[in-house]
Amino acid sequence: AGKELRKRAHVEGIFRIPGRAHVVGSMVEAADKGEEIAMDKFETAEIASFLKKFFALLPASVIPSDLVDRFGKVEKEK
Repeated sequence: AGKELRKRAHVEGIFRIPGRAHVVGSMVEAADKGEEIAMDKFETAEIASFLKKFFALLPASVIPSDLVDRFGKVEKEK
C-alpha cells in the first residue's frame, strides 16, 4: 500500500478523503485471509483508508509512547 501511495503523493487530501467503505472492507477481508491485494486497481482514497484502518487495527502503536512525547515537543518548538 505504501509503495502505491508514494506514486500518488501529489493527490490532494490523500488521508482526509475517505475511500468507499464497502471497498475498503473487502480489502481488509482479503488481507485478513492472507490474499494479495493489487493496490494499483484501487482509488487513492481507498488505499489510504485501508492503510489507516490497518494501523488502527494493530494490537500495539507503531510509535512507542515515549517517542510520542518527543514528537509533541518538536511540534511545540516550531
